[in-house]
Amino acid sequence: MPEIEIDLSFLFAFLQRPDVFLVKAFPYVAWIPIAGVLIWGFFEVWKFNRQHHFRHAMKYILLAIDVPKMTEQSPQAVEQIFASCAAAWGGATFKEQWIDGEVAPVFSFELVSDGGYIQYYVRTPTKFRDMIEAAIYAQYPDAEISEAHDYAHDWPEQYPNDTHDCWGTEQKLSQPYYFPIRTWPEFEHKLSQEIKDPVGIWLEQISRLQPGEVFATQILCMPLGEAKTSWTKKGVEYIYKEIGKESKDAHKKAGILGETLGQLSSLPIEAAQQFGVAMFGGGADAHEEKKEDPWKFLRSTPIDKERLDKVTEKIQKPAMLVKIRHAYVAKKEVYKKGPRDKMIASIMFQYMNPNTNWFGRVGKITPKTDYFWQNWSLEKRKRRLIKSYIHRDEEYGLHGNILNVEELASLWHFPTITILAPFVKKTVAKRAEPPVQLPYEEPGAADFTGAIAGKKPSRLAMPVEFIEPTIPGRPRTASPEAHHDEHGAAVAHQHPESKEHHAEAPRTHERKAAPPIGLPVEPDVAPHVPQTPGHPASVPEHAVPAPKAQAPSHPSATDGIPDEIRRMIDPNFE
Repeated sequence: MPEIEIDLSFLFAFLQRPDVFLVKAFPYVAWIPIAGVLIWGFFEVWKFNRQHHFRHAMKYILLAIDVPKMTEQSPQAVEQIFASCAAAWGGATFKEQWIDGEVAPVFSFELVSDGGYIQYYVRTPTKFRDMIEAAIYAQYPDAEISEAHDYAHDWPEQYPNDTHDCWGTEQKLSQPYYFPIRTWPEFEHKLSQEIKDPVGIWLEQISRLQPGEVFATQILCMPLGEAKTSWTKKGVEYIYKEIGKESKDAHKKAGILGETLGQLSSLPIEAAQQFGVAMFGGGADAHEEKKEDPWKFLRSTPIDKERLDKVTEKIQKPAMLVKIRHAYVAKKEVYKKGPRDKMIASIMFQYMNPNTNWFGRVGKITPKTDYFWQNWSLEKRKRRLIKSYIHRDEEYGLHGNILNVEELASLWHFPTITILAPFVKKTVAKRAEPPVQLPYEEPGAADFTGAIAGKKPSRLAMPVEFIEPTIPGRPRTASPEAHHDEHGAAVAHQHPESKEHHAEAPRTHERKAAPPIGLPVEPDVAPHVPQTPGHPASVPEHAVPAPKAQAPSHPSATDGIPDEIRRMIDPNFE
């Protein structure tokens, strides 16, 4: 059996002079990380380009919502609307992500005050319009939803200009996102169970704007997709840490190099981590087990317990990636940047919980004039902020906050019946569907409304048969030119010479109105001719009509009625 010799001289050379060995080996291995970076950059540029085309190809629609007048729904009803949006996108497959460039849809919930007149808006992709309308009507049946013109496109995008000036900002969470803000259940009075709605103060503030001022707030919401539950892991880790237990999802780390080797090497993970710790160092406690402290929770303060409860409540509800942006545009003669800045601060301060979380501002995009060097980028920040608001840009500014549906409903919901905010666009009438039992038109049948055979059946009124009313107890009176046949039936009398005339000439006579039911038929009488006192009237013989045959008298239903009452119901009675 031949002997196998292994040359280990390179290993001894490396151990004696590692610096010299690395210098000699560098030209042979230096291209590997460079090529890896170039390949990674190519795929990222490709992905960004596909996503850019996908965003611009998506069509959006702006819906104006008229608030119901007499709603008693709490903000919990709006939670269901946001929950529907959170479930609208479940992530993208490999083809959808790298070929189509599919990204999460963006829903914008907006509250706008134009000169004090307030309107609620929802901007949604066109394909999700039915979902949004169904979610709103399910909770608010009396709401009115209609397609609206995009008000933001009426704003100028270039600043400074001769007519308008602008300002705005974005909000961010000051603490980690698994800590919640103050939500609407905390605004409820414990005794009266009445909610001191924070939106009431919001509406009162923006209703005091003057003509020429526009203040708008948009809440951009993006579903998390496949990461809809992974964001809760950090909250769970915080809870386990506070109670003195180790999270089941926590993994031992052996420094950055050790973890990298553990992912790239074909060796077992544990062996690679140990090799990384031995060669390059790492966490000193990487190979040591953390001991649990079962008594740590008993030593926690009431504030710690409140945080644990709040974090637990937040991670139990669906959440979305959220960006909150304010924009203030006004004519220069009514532009008031200072008061509107304080107004935003007072509105968002309501949602502050000092023990958990609160809203701050994104300083790198907020136009400021506190120091002279900030004036250099003032106009650029204004233009960029207004442009991002107009296009509902979810990429500009802060990456986003994670808020659950309860927090979103606390920020944006319809005012209840107890809020008497003026100038809020509300419904003017109650809608109602047609009755279920309303009959449909038979296909192909034509009625007096002009229905055409072959068209889709529609809800049309059924034809009515007009029947001439008759007097109870009295047969229909035949015309004077009629006679009775041998059986006693009335037959119309026609002159032989006028037969052709009646056949050619159209019938132009009108139907004579029937007398009131229950009154006798009065015979026709000659017209009354006024006479001068002392002189007899001289009427030509040909002017006096011949007396007509009177109909036989029949007992009437009005016999026995006093004359005073008969004068009221019969104008011909004398």
